[in-house]
Amino acid sequence: MQVNIRAFYKRFHGVLTVEENNAMVSWGWAICLSFPLIGYFDEWNYAPIHFTLAGIFFTSTCVYGHKLGNVFYHHRAQFPRVSDNMVWWVKFQGNFMLLMLPVFALSFAFHFHVPLWEWILAVSYINQFIFSAFFNEFYDSVMPYHKREKKEQESLETSYEPVQNMA
Repeated sequence: MQVNIRAFYKRFHGVLTVEENNAMVSWGWAICLSFPLIGYFDEWNYAPIHFTLAGIFFTSTCVYGHKLGNVFYHHRAQFPRVSDNMVWWVKFQGNFMLLMLPVFALSFAFHFHVPLWEWILAVSYINQFIFSAFFNEFYDSVMPYHKREKKEQESLETSYEPVQNMA
C-alpha cells in the first residue's frame, strides 16, 4: 500500500499540480498511519481511539481511491500504457467506495448490518489497490524476480545503440 502511494506520487509529478499531488499523498499517509493503529487499539479497551482511527482509515481510503480513479480517467492520454478498461475499473471502484462511505456511516447510526458494509468496503479497498498495482510501473513486487530480471535484460538489449567506428 505504501509503495503504491509513493509510486503514484512520483508518477503524477508533472501531471497534477503540486498542491493536488500533495493532497493525494496526504490522504495516502492517513491510510498508512491509521491502518496498523486500528489493530493496536482494540475496540473493547480503547473504543473511542479505535473507532476514530477506523473512521480516518475508511474515509481516507475512499477519498484516495476516488481521487486516484479520477486522476487516471481525466489524464488517461498521458498514460498510454494503461488500458482504458483498467482506468474505467479503477474510476468505478473509487466512485463506488466513496458512495459506500455514507452508507457505512449511516449503518452505525441505525445499527443495520454494520459488518456487511464494512466487508463490502474492505473488499472494494483491496480490489482498488490490487488493480492499481497492476498498472503501476514503479511497483516492483508485482512481478516475480526471475521474470523481472529477464525483462530488465531484454530492455537493456533493445535500448543498446551500436557505436559507429570512428576510424
